Amino acid sequence: MGPVLLAERLSRRFGSLAAVDEVDLALQPGEIRGIIGPNGAGKSTLLRLLAGEIRPSAGRILYRGQDVTGRPMYDLARRGIVKSFQITQVFPNLTCLENVRVVLQGPGRAWNFWQRVDLDRPTVERAEALLAQVGLYGKRDLPAHALSHGEQRHLEMAMALATDPEVLLLDEPTAGMSAEEIQSTMKLLQEVARERTVVIVEHRMPVIMNLCQRITVLHFGRILAEGTPEEIQASEEVQAVYLGRARG
Repeated sequence: MGPVLLAERLSRRFGSLAAVDEVDLALQPGEIRGIIGPNGAGKSTLLRLLAGEIRPSAGRILYRGQDVTGRPMYDLARRGIVKSFQITQVFPNLTCLENVRVVLQGPGRAWNFWQRVDLDRPTVERAEALLAQVGLYGKRDLPAHALSHGEQRHLEMAMALATDPEVLLLDEPTAGMSAEEIQSTMKLLQEVARERTVVIVEHRMPVIMNLCQRITVLHFGRILAEGTPEEIQASEEVQAVYLGRARG
């Protein structure tokens, strides 16, 4: 079975700066891939390219063998490639249930104009199931702004899962979390990854080393190394460039 998402010589330039420089990346179905590197290595830019948030300067992206290079973010999301942002993106004044329900009510659904959406039981039950999956069922009627930072990130995860993505791209999913919240998030990501391909950009090495089957190391926009967590930890080149300066 071939890769679900394939980048070939993918590049993005900002003027004279090559933020991503001829990157080849093959993501297999059901894989958890970590993307690491020093600040400015091109990690977030690579994720933005894969999600269709920005267009590449060169190279191409194939999703299940189909060329989707340059497709806008909304189009890739409908196809099954969804990105969760580094900064939490929720509707603060809506309840947790309403946040997830808004996503479920997106394009492609047929609606009865005269029916109240909160009485659409299949949609409500699906939203409740997603909240239960991320540990927020008991807080479904609370406004999002009343949640802790970690809980808001979990709510955002439920919203992303509401689109039923095949590829989930996560930018710094544990940023700003307490040690307890990090542990619960790692457990959630392990569960989420059972049914989809997950790509994680993350600075916390314990998160990457304990979650990911393979790790890609970026340096100045290029791939410095790629391999299992054990192979990356054993690489003297990676240690010299990145791991010795990694944040805890």
